[in-house]
Amino acid sequence: MNNMIYVHTGEVKGGQADAVLQSTPIGSCVVIMAWSAIRRFGTMAHVMLPGCASEAAPTPTRYAINAIETLSDNMASYAPLTETGVCLLGAANVLKKADDTICQNNIHSITEYLKRKGIPVHAAILGGDQRKMACLYVREGRMTYTQGESSEKTLWQYMDKQKRNGIKKRESTYG
Repeated sequence: MNNMIYVHTGEVKGGQADAVLQSTPIGSCVVIMAWSAIRRFGTMAHVMLPGCASEAAPTPTRYAINAIETLSDNMASYAPLTETGVCLLGAANVLKKADDTICQNNIHSITEYLKRKGIPVHAAILGGDQRKMACLYVREGRMTYTQGESSEKTLWQYMDKQKRNGIKKRESTYG
């Protein structure tokens, strides 16, 4: 039986073996997911805002840098993010505002910080104008998503070295 763990806006949560981490709907937010093959541990951050929180912020993990640092701390005893990598999902302009910059600011803040920290991105679907939802099945190391009213699709799936031979890496999409 799976242990469903919901990750709401501004939260960072993790789980082992029987956990399934499920985001709430994602609009302009970005969900960051990481998974350790060695320890069968996964963690998910639901980032709302770019940059770093002020000291007075009531929920610092709503901000990109704080959320990534917390996600990294959650993974630290299982495997460093520089060795596991992450997947990204979200940043949709669901209100279809021509002058909306939050989505691009979130994408830029997160991807630049990950690059600076040397954390690889396995797969990403960012941008567009449809809401998304993310799910991380910890036992099998599978990250899935829905977009709009679509059925669940695989964003990234762990494969050991024997299975990886001959399989092309999924291309990331931004926009």
